[in-house]
Amino acid sequence: MFLLSRAFLLIAFLAASFTRAEAPLFEIGKFSLNPAKQIPQIQPMADHVAGLMTNYGYESGKARIYNNFDSARAALADGSLDMLTLSLYEAAQMIRDGESEPLVIKRKNGLSEYSSLIVVDKDSDIYSLEDLVGKTIAFEDYGSTSAYFVPPMAIQQTGLTVAQMDQFQSAADPNAVNFRYTGAEQNSSVLLFQEKVDAIALSDFDWLKADHVPIEQKEKFRIIWVSDAYPAAIEVINSQIPSDQKVFLRDQLTHMHLDAFGRFLLDEYHESSRFSLVTAEAANQLQGLIKYLEKQPPSNLD
Repeated sequence: MFLLSRAFLLIAFLAASFTRAEAPLFEIGKFSLNPAKQIPQIQPMADHVAGLMTNYGYESGKARIYNNFDSARAALADGSLDMLTLSLYEAAQMIRDGESEPLVIKRKNGLSEYSSLIVVDKDSDIYSLEDLVGKTIAFEDYGSTSAYFVPPMAIQQTGLTVAQMDQFQSAADPNAVNFRYTGAEQNSSVLLFQEKVDAIALSDFDWLKADHVPIEQKEKFRIIWVSDAYPAAIEVINSQIPSDQKVFLRDQLTHMHLDAFGRFLLDEYHESSRFSLVTAEAANQLQGLIKYLEKQPPSNLD
């Protein structure tokens, strides 16, 4: 009965999105290569936020999926995109370039924050970041906060150099921490288990998931480094939206978890449990990441 009621509520929301006027819209976006999966998760929240913002002229909501930063930046610049759900790394990119501002922290999958880990074979001679020089570490992809962005930042802050290996390069640079991308944490853990890389980076959340790091692999691994905790996800808002609207929306979002319907919408929205205010610590972390980004060459996300 609960599942039927839940399905009815979701269908009602999605149906409403096709019958409402097309404009003006409150658009919520996300980066993804799977819009068919993401749109049903975002559309109910977009409709709800538009309903909250009717006094500011919004009539309906729309889920919008982007496959790269440039398209999202263009939408923010022309005012068509209002809110974007991002990882900390993605948020730092967008905030750095001035298109958006942090709005709220999103707690999803039961987590409001997590840490990055660097993991090695338990029998290896690697015990610190310095021991990674001349070795190869596997990162998930360039867009991952925990499985790419935070670990090399920490490595470079110790004075070490990182060097990317291409798929045809077999010899590691003996004077650098070498890295390669694997596309998924599961791929990284398999490579470490097969001793094809010397270390891997992943989040502590994924470390605990048996489908990401099976127990037979974990028994062979050892953690050598843990980062400070940082927000798992952040909602950013278009910088062009007036301050009074941002204040109003922030207040509404941070109270959604207090009633049953709000919790239903949150759960549909990437299995979130609540929104919370951006803490001073999180704001400082964002600023630190932005300063680091400003010293780096243009990224693959640009």
